[in-house]
Amino acid sequence: MKKWILGFICGVMLIVLTAASPSNAIYGVLFPSEVTFYDGDTARSFDTAGGYQILNYNNKAYIPLRAFAEEMGATVNYEQPGQDGIHKIDIYQGKAPITWEPLRQGVDPFCQNTETIFISPSYEEWINDNENLNLGVSITNNLDEDIMVSSIDLIFQVRPRDSREVIYSRTLPSFSGIIPSNFSYEAKFAWDLIGNDGKRVAPGDYYFELVRPKHVQYETLESEEVKTVEISKGVGGCNLGYYGTTIY
Repeated sequence: MKKWILGFICGVMLIVLTAASPSNAIYGVLFPSEVTFYDGDTARSFDTAGGYQILNYNNKAYIPLRAFAEEMGATVNYEQPGQDGIHKIDIYQGKAPITWEPLRQGVDPFCQNTETIFISPSYEEWINDNENLNLGVSITNNLDEDIMVSSIDLIFQVRPRDSREVIYSRTLPSFSGIIPSNFSYEAKFAWDLIGNDGKRVAPGDYYFELVRPKHVQYETLESEEVKTVEISKGVGGCNLGYYGTTIY
């Protein structure tokens, strides 16, 4: 009798849990596996013990996408779902391309009284899973008029705070085109903390610097007059070409 009652209760609980589960849910089981990547004479093992468990569902093995793609030398970019509810996942073989995106906001309030063009590395960076450092560069038109700028070539560099040796560099795509007044464009990219020598950089203090032109030519859209503006540090530290950070 006790066994019958216990079986009945378990059956009811299973029915309730099944009914409460979403219709698009799937259930898999852990699939202990040893995965090895072979590249010529080089072999690398996939770390299934580091939180990247492999699942089995419907007789198919499922491996975490980001970990698998990055182990194969690709770059994964993920965006939260928008109004359509669709998650966006982009996988790039090699380095992900850098694109300039409009940023509908002006410059820092402390810099609003300075009429110039700001070209500086972004001051927001964050560690993603202790593996990637997300960086950025912004170009801002702080003039009172809409302008069209000629080609702007930029190089992002990283060096130790106590040395002039560049340990990492990334060339950004040239920027040219129309920038409305008090409007910015921003380019973001991920750095895997691997230096130019192919090794992970050591923990410590670093400078993130932007090699930028000293002057930029632009045309005003109303008069098509060609003007030149100096790109330099402004009042209150505006328009800095570098900043310091710590890598752990």
